[in-house]
Amino acid sequence: MSASEQSETSETASKQNEDACCVIGQGNANHLRIPAVRETSLSIRLQNQAGTLVRLEMDGWLRPFDLPTTLWPAGYLLGQVASSAAVWPFFRAERGGVTRVLELGAGVGFASLALLKGCGYGGNGSKHKIRILTTDKEPRALVLAALNAARHGVARRQKFEVFDFTDDKQVERLCPESYEFDLVMGAALQFDDAALWPPGRLWDVLARCVAPGGVVLLAHTAAVLSPPPGWAEEETRISGNDVGMRPRDHTDSEYEVLAVRRAGGGAGGGGSAHLAGGDEL
Repeated sequence: MSASEQSETSETASKQNEDACCVIGQGNANHLRIPAVRETSLSIRLQNQAGTLVRLEMDGWLRPFDLPTTLWPAGYLLGQVASSAAVWPFFRAERGGVTRVLELGAGVGFASLALLKGCGYGGNGSKHKIRILTTDKEPRALVLAALNAARHGVARRQKFEVFDFTDDKQVERLCPESYEFDLVMGAALQFDDAALWPPGRLWDVLARCVAPGGVVLLAHTAAVLSPPPGWAEEETRISGNDVGMRPRDHTDSEYEVLAVRRAGGGAGGGGSAHLAGGDEL
């Protein structure tokens, strides 16, 4: 074997080793490391055609097992789906071609980052213009979300706001009747305690925030969520299997993304101070 062939073989082996042991993404089982509760950062390869590599900062050793500052499996799946061409059919062409997005419970901001890198910031050769309001009720999570956006060059397309979607008054302020988002997304938004957070309340919040004809992307345990009768114009479920997110025994993934287009269609509401300003898209 020539020196050049040996070098090429070494580089290939190094790349394979990187994907096998260090980078989380389709083609390896490293997603099983999530939640990496003691890590300060994760390297994740997105599902877009370019296979974009992002590095996600977390609190890790500073706050081990902290829910808002750790990436969890449902959040990982939401980000991978958001970065892929699977979401393209859900974008609307109204409002000058700008899609206005709200992320609820964003944590460290992986889904917003993945959406911008995969579909709205040159990924896959797409031309989608996206502006995102990234929210979480914990300020420390938004600090990390803003850091992750800034280090990947997409912060100017986002705004970050402390927001608790379980607080009715905050929902009324964020989503007045005159304003609606084209896309609302979130991971693990439905709590296990139905007495504390009945499933119907989640859909009430979504109905207030997403425009008629707009889309909701919800990552959760499979088959847990379903829209109320008459809420959806169309819906589909994207399994964790589709991004290689299978458990150790290689059975079907326990996670899915529910994609729902709200019934109603037509033009949405007016403008909003939340997404105004910043660089023009």
